[in-house]
Amino acid sequence: MESENGDGPSVKKVKTESPTPQPIPQLNTQTSAQTAKTTKGVDEIVDGSDLRKFLNKHFTEELISGLKYVWDTHRSEQLTDGEVLQKLGERLIERGKQKSETDN
Repeated sequence: MESENGDGPSVKKVKTESPTPQPIPQLNTQTSAQTAKTTKGVDEIVDGSDLRKFLNKHFTEELISGLKYVWDTHRSEQLTDGEVLQKLGERLIERGKQKSETDN
């Protein structure tokens, strides 16, 4: 059976009972992340085991900060893996001393 305009078989439309699907609203992750960062610490945001909570409370932010520091200050240098770890370790020790001084 040809369609009315003659370009192939006609398509029979079937009426369905289901409603028209609606698009899923997208989350604005940038706003959510900024809001979460300003209102809660990372240890309060992420659920998980006691070990995960401990790491998030005491290490995660400083590790990320240290990695960014090493990248920003030493990326143009041709460092070995050991030297990169040493630079990160030195930065973490420095931050630990700073935090100890402000805690007292």
